[in-house]
Amino acid sequence: MHYRYNNITVCICLFLLILFFLLCSWCIQYAKTVTKCDLSDKPTMLKLHMADLWVQHLIYTRLYFMSYFRDSPELQVVRDKLLENQQNIGHLFGSKYGIEKGQRLAELLTVHIKIAVSLLTAIKEGNDTEKNVQLKNFYDNAAQVGDFIDNARGGGNYFKQMMKMHIDTLVNCILAFVGSNWTQDLKIYDEYVFHGLVMGYSMMC
Repeated sequence: MHYRYNNITVCICLFLLILFFLLCSWCIQYAKTVTKCDLSDKPTMLKLHMADLWVQHLIYTRLYFMSYFRDSPELQVVRDKLLENQQNIGHLFGSKYGIEKGQRLAELLTVHIKIAVSLLTAIKEGNDTEKNVQLKNFYDNAAQVGDFIDNARGGGNYFKQMMKMHIDTLVNCILAFVGSNWTQDLKIYDEYVFHGLVMGYSMMC
């Protein structure tokens, strides 16, 4: 009985060992496939790079309005990074759709940031009239940006709709933050980031 028990144990151990090596082999092959896709496929890398830049846009935007309302000394540094980010987005966009289109997108996005700053000022000062003016400017600029991207990509209105959603979520996020509704603020911010990630990736498809 003892001998038979040992044989069964050895068989089980051999089976598990073989299974382990097969699993390791599969993992190695899968890792090679993923690595090849991520590091060697230029179209995929362009999409991931733009998604990364757009998420940076969202992060710097949030850092900016948090710094602005809290009178943080890092405000100017964040503003500079945010403006630099718009140039980076335009440059990458231009690598696929042409240098002039990339420069034009960077210009539109820079206006986008400047309008956002004016909107924050109106909100902080409690100037509802100016806030409404800047909100209209914000949506008008978003429509311009969306139309421009759509036209560069061959038509449609996908990015026009995406940009409207971008402004909707950003404004709601700012208002929740200003109202100290932290739970709602972070919930909206999660949606804001995911939406931006999809938009950035889609821009290079």
